[in-house]
Amino acid sequence: MRIFRRIAWGFAAAGLMQAPSAVAAECGPTAYDCALFHVGRRDFAAAIQDLDRQLAAAPRDLKALNLYGIALTGAGRRDAANARFREALALDPAFYPARKNLGVNEYDAGRLTEARAQFEQVLRVAPTDEIAHLYLGEIHFRAKRPREAVPHYEKSGTRFAQDPAWTLHFGRALLEAGRTKDAVAVLDRIPPGDAAGLFEAGVALGQARAHAEAARFFAAARKGYKDPYAAGFNEALMRVEAGDNAGAIRLIQQLITEGVRPVPVLSAPDPASERGRPLPEPTDSAELPPPAELYNLAARALAAAGRIDEAYDALRQATRLAPRAPENYVDLATLCVEHDNFDLGLEIVDIGLQQMPDSWILYLQRGVLLAMKGLLADAEKEFENARRLAPAQPVPYAALGMVWISGGQVEKAVEVLRAELPRRQDHVVPYIFAVALLRSGVEAASPAAAEA
Repeated sequence: MRIFRRIAWGFAAAGLMQAPSAVAAECGPTAYDCALFHVGRRDFAAAIQDLDRQLAAAPRDLKALNLYGIALTGAGRRDAANARFREALALDPAFYPARKNLGVNEYDAGRLTEARAQFEQVLRVAPTDEIAHLYLGEIHFRAKRPREAVPHYEKSGTRFAQDPAWTLHFGRALLEAGRTKDAVAVLDRIPPGDAAGLFEAGVALGQARAHAEAARFFAAARKGYKDPYAAGFNEALMRVEAGDNAGAIRLIQQLITEGVRPVPVLSAPDPASERGRPLPEPTDSAELPPPAELYNLAARALAAAGRIDEAYDALRQATRLAPRAPENYVDLATLCVEHDNFDLGLEIVDIGLQQMPDSWILYLQRGVLLAMKGLLADAEKEFENARRLAPAQPVPYAALGMVWISGGQVEKAVEVLRAELPRRQDHVVPYIFAVALLRSGVEAASPAAAEA
């Protein structure tokens, strides 16, 4: 209703001219002028009375019928409004202001097929009409046809910027069409005070892998967004993805120092004074959850920046803050693998298994560490534990297959994986099965090679 009022009623002036009334009023020289005056002030009841007088004198007045429909829409009487628009169109099918307003009402009622038909007819009469193009862009966007939406948004002039939701939709459509630079230019039209819109723009850009721009939008959203921590965390994540590890580390230090949620926004620290400074301890608050995920993210940035010891410390802090979150142990163990510190990795995984003895992913990680040490028999036992705990997961089967292949048990890999194939809906097990078949020494022209 808000959108309709803002856009539609102005088109009443595009209708036919009215002859002056003999009786002047304070609101204007004619009943129509008074109705226009009252509609502008949202006094729809008064406008309807004026239009009743106008139409009693001139029942075929297209402008008056169109304005009557606008007033009825403003009064919440959409069906009656549509009847007036159709009455005007019955008199003159080319009177597109009424058709356009009818299309807006159909759109607002969720009747998108009917709305699309009305707007397409408008464009046959007025090919450059910006409102018709705008709504057709919205209709195509809602129908998940972004490439069809974009040309209509582009022909809407700047009207898409009248509503942040339209701006966001236009930007998303451009991103889905692969036009990232144009999308950023459109999304920059979201008002600075619309924190929710800025946050959603950051999400859209992040999904399109425009990480640096996404970080900028999340930063702009932080101050006013309902969840400043979420905006801050996403900004830090996008900085890491964009390779701005130093910026991510500074921001994470700030977020941890300030507390988790809500977080007041402070000025950024001096970059020159931050390098090498340890991450602060989490704030002590019984009301807020500890920011384990921030320490995990910090570890990613620290490792990428070559600050490995600090990355270890950050992940250890994450395991202390969230002792039953397996991803922290896995990430810490993975860091150990990357730096050939297998014994420390095993120690970390064992601590995690004390907290979560049924975590299949920790058994899997333990098997990886043992395999890296060359202890294939021990690794096989851990992969078997992972398979037992998570029979639907493909990765334990892949790990077992590779261990069997590496250990010279190719026939066992073929036998077990072939039996598993009928139950699988993934690509991993078939792939490892094919590898096992080829490693079994089959001839290139044999049935087994064709099966692989």
